[in-house]
Amino acid sequence: MDAKDLRYHKKNTWIKYLLLFIGFTFISLSLAFFRGSDHGTVPKLDGLIWIQGSEEKDLKAKQATVFYFWATWCSVCKLNEPFLKFALNGIQDKNVNFVSVEEGSVPPKELKDFLKDKDIQFPVVVLPSKGIQDFNVTAYPTTIFVDSNQNIRFVDSGILSPISFWIRLYITKIFS
Repeated sequence: MDAKDLRYHKKNTWIKYLLLFIGFTFISLSLAFFRGSDHGTVPKLDGLIWIQGSEEKDLKAKQATVFYFWATWCSVCKLNEPFLKFALNGIQDKNVNFVSVEEGSVPPKELKDFLKDKDIQFPVVVLPSKGIQDFNVTAYPTTIFVDSNQNIRFVDSGILSPISFWIRLYITKIFS
C-alpha cells in the first residue's frame, strides 16, 4: 500500500466512524424521545424531602428541568457521578433546574454523610417510592428532561454521554 492509498484509507476510516457516531446518537436520541412521549407531564412532586438544596432556590418555575434518579447502592450511578458534577457546572447559568432524586433506601443522616464523602454539591431530594413509580422509573440511573411546560421530553436509563446530555438539554430548551 503506497502513501496515497494509506491517506485515502485513513480518511475513509475516520468518515465511517463519524457516520457511525452520528447514526448511534440519532438512534439513541429518537428512542429517548419516544420513551419520554409515553410519560406525558411531570407528576405531582408530593412528599419531596430536600436533603441538600431547597425548593425555593433550586426549582424555578417556567424553566427546563433535568431530574436525575439514582441510588447510593448503584454502581453505574457511582460511575456517572463525575459527569453529573461536570454537567451541573455547565448548566448553572443556563436557566435550567437540576434535581437529583435519590431513591430513599438509606436514612437521611446516612445520605448526608454519603454526599459529604463524595463531595456532591448539587441539589438532592428523596422521593417516596410512590412518587418514583409516578415517574415510571424502573432502573437507576434514569435521567428525565422536562420542558418549562412540565412536559417530559426525554427519558434515558444508564450513563449518558456528555454529547447526548447536551443535545437532549438543547432540544428540551427549544420546547420551553
